[in-house]
Formats: sequence, structure tokens, C-alpha cells
Amino acid sequence: MSAVTDQNRKELIDEAADIFVRLREDPDNADILAERDAFLDRGTLEQDVYGHVIKAWSGAGRKPSANKPLVLTLFIGLIASAYLVADPLRTMLLADFNTQTEMREVNLASGDRATLDAGTSLADDSEGPDRRVALLKGTALFDVASDGRRFEVQVGDVTVEVLGTVFETAWIEELVVVSVSEGRVRASDGTQIWTLEAGESLFWNDQDGGDLVDVDPNALSLWRDDRLVADGLTFAQVADVIDRRLPGRVFIANNAVATSRVSGTLNLEDPQRALQALAATRGVRVITAPLIGHLILQ
Repeated sequence: MSAVTDQNRKELIDEAADIFVRLREDPDNADILAERDAFLDRGTLEQDVYGHVIKAWSGAGRKPSANKPLVLTLFIGLIASAYLVADPLRTMLLADFNTQTEMREVNLASGDRATLDAGTSLADDSEGPDRRVALLKGTALFDVASDGRRFEVQVGDVTVEVLGTVFETAWIEELVVVSVSEGRVRASDGTQIWTLEAGESLFWNDQDGGDLVDVDPNALSLWRDDRLVADGLTFAQVADVIDRRLPGRVFIANNAVATSRVSGTLNLEDPQRALQALAATRGVRVITAPLIGHLILQ
């Protein structure tokens, strides 16, 4: 079973909050009641999300407002900020290495080295005959010595295996990216296997599977110089990379904007400016809200 991503949770929060707010305005509406019951019947995750919606609304003490779309957006952002923080905390507890808004070089138990991007969590179980690590979130570049032992990186549902090479893995929203600078790696999602040579990248998600493409070697690991090549990424995926460099969270209110494709190279040295530049490509605006983070609105 694939992992539930932040994007999945955001969509559920959006859906639950919309149902809840409409039901508060028209509590006896049979259609909305049936919609709520159908949402809750889908499973325990939906029930958990709806429970957080109720708690967040009660705690916020919301009153009716003439500007209902903005109130709903702020409300959804507040719920998401409170609800999604639980999963990152669990991730941090599982990880041996965590970065916040800065990148960091680390020595693994195996003696190999890894460079972690901002907002990255890595679990290290590499001491022993089989060197194993798990990228729990973010992006990491691995420099692996060839000493006869296998080195394995787990990124979501994708397993990457090597003997000795330089490669990077990234988990951006629901997208897993594996790129090779030197040597060769093998990647598998349990049903398909890909062999990557230097200068190749694998783009994988649970819905579409994997796509192997040639990349410019000079473009690999540009994040170490605070640059991001956005070609092939969605607006939400680029926002996720910027999000790791900012305090709070970034929430996108419009799904059409979130799923639109972005191209070009973005300067990440000033994350606030980078987020504003990204928003400008779609003519949307960024609102910084206390206790929430950054909301991207039409």
C-alpha cells in the first residue's frame, strides 16, 4: 500500500472543511448530510480528518463573515497546519538525521557520506553487511564507496540499490526522483525495475509509475547551490521544495494552479522571494498568515 502524502491529506482537509462549513450554514440539508456520511464511511483517515475539522472550528470560535471564501481558506489553512504537523513530528522521531531550513553534510554509520537538502529526514541503518537508509522526506545526495556491500535507499515505494556511485534521491510531494551523477543504480517499485546510468533520472509516482529520462549532468544537485530546475515539476512540487526553506507551511488554495506545470530555473537563496516569483508565474498572490504559514490565493 502506498504512503499517504501531504497532498492527499490537504485534499481531504479541503473536502472535509467544505462539507463542514456548508453543513453549519444549512444543518438540515439532506444532501449535505448524506455527503458527510459518505465521506466518513470511506475510512478511518477521513474520520480523523473530519474530527480535526470540528475541533479546529470549535477552538477558533468562528463567526459568520461576509467574506466567506477567504474565511474558509484561512480556516482550511489553520486545520492543515495543525493536522499535518503530527506527521512531520512522527517522521522526525523515526529519522537519525533531520535538517530544517539549511542543508547539511552527514557521515552515515557505514562510513559513506550524504548531503541533505533543507527540510530532509533520513533514517540510517547502514552499519552491517547490507547498508540501508530510508529517505523519509526531502532530498539527499549519496556518495557511496564500492566495498562489495550493497547500499540501499528506500524512498516511499521505490527501492534504489547500488554498490558504489554518486546519486541523489528526492521525495517532492507525491513524486520520487532518482538521479545518477556517477556509476549505475537499480531502482524498483516492486513491479518494475529500472537501471540508471550516469546522466539519467527516474521520475516516479504511484499513479503513473516511472519515467526514465536523460538529464544534463550540470543540472544535477543544483539544490546544493540553492537552485532548482523546475522543468517537469508541478507548481505544488516546486512550492514543496521552497516550503522546506521557510518557517510554517505553504498551502495552495486552487487545485488547478497546484497541478499546473512549471519550467525554468528558480533561485532559492531567498525562499520568500522565490515563492513570490513562483506565484507571479500564475498571477496568484501569497498571503502570510500567523500560525498558518503562506497561503497562495487567486
